[in-house]
Amino acid sequence: MLASYKHRILIYTALCTVLWAVFASCKRESTVETKYTRLTNTWKLVKLATDDNGNNAIESSEIRPVKTGYYAEWRFNDDSSGSETTLVNNLQTVLPFNFRFTDRDTLYRWGVGYNTVIYKMTDITSITLQLQTYTNIGLARYYFEKL
Repeated sequence: MLASYKHRILIYTALCTVLWAVFASCKRESTVETKYTRLTNTWKLVKLATDDNGNNAIESSEIRPVKTGYYAEWRFNDDSSGSETTLVNNLQTVLPFNFRFTDRDTLYRWGVGYNTVIYKMTDITSITLQLQTYTNIGLARYYFEKL
């Protein structure tokens, strides 16, 4: 009877040791997702919006899909560099840029040959990005999807 009891304890101890080793070896995700880590990806421009009626807001009727023959892709890298690749009527242009956040929702973007553009990040998820800025024709919003 005592031998059977000791045998059960040994089996139970061995089983607990194996389970502990399995659970301890499971990899845990240590990176917390932030707006910055979500941004560092490649994004395709899918819609544009302009404040056509000048009321300082974007209504659903002012949102349009990107025109046929126009393709724009923005790449944000971990080192605060990036590139904008556009393809218009089979003519490709690649513009490098740098970027930084000044607070949780403001994005500064600058590059060679053009001024700094300040965007408000109006929305970002794991698959979509919306940036808004003021242009010489008024308020504009850009809608991206992650590639």
